[in-house]
Amino acid sequence: MQTNRITFPYFLGFLGFLGRKMLLLLLLGLPFSAAEAQTLVFETPEQDFETITEGESLVRTFTYVNQGEKPLLVAEIRTTCGCTLVEWDKNPLPPQGRSQIKVRFESQNKVGKQHKVISVLSNDPQNPIQKIALHGIVLPKG
Repeated sequence: MQTNRITFPYFLGFLGFLGRKMLLLLLLGLPFSAAEAQTLVFETPEQDFETITEGESLVRTFTYVNQGEKPLLVAEIRTTCGCTLVEWDKNPLPPQGRSQIKVRFESQNKVGKQHKVISVLSNDPQNPIQKIALHGIVLPKG
């Protein structure tokens, strides 16, 4: 008695055909889905505070925009030093919305050239971790 069954090589060939079709559909659809996603864009990702005197503190604001079509969430912000403090709105930012990250730099015991990097973690699928920076020179008291 003969049974009707799909042979293993034929099945793999069929999966290969489906795989190629799915890959093509995925690649063709990628630009559309990426454009529809949330997109974090900083107006000025790097700021120079020029020169301050040791012991002074300063505040700079980094403005960002959600250029995507879905809500953007800045989930976490990491600094490289305890001398750099950040504040931001933790609510989702609607499409085309603007918000700010407030960065406070405390220059106590920080004489010389300074370069503080801040990592911004968001749900932007193309760039989930973006870096902003604050730099300048701290002169000694005196």
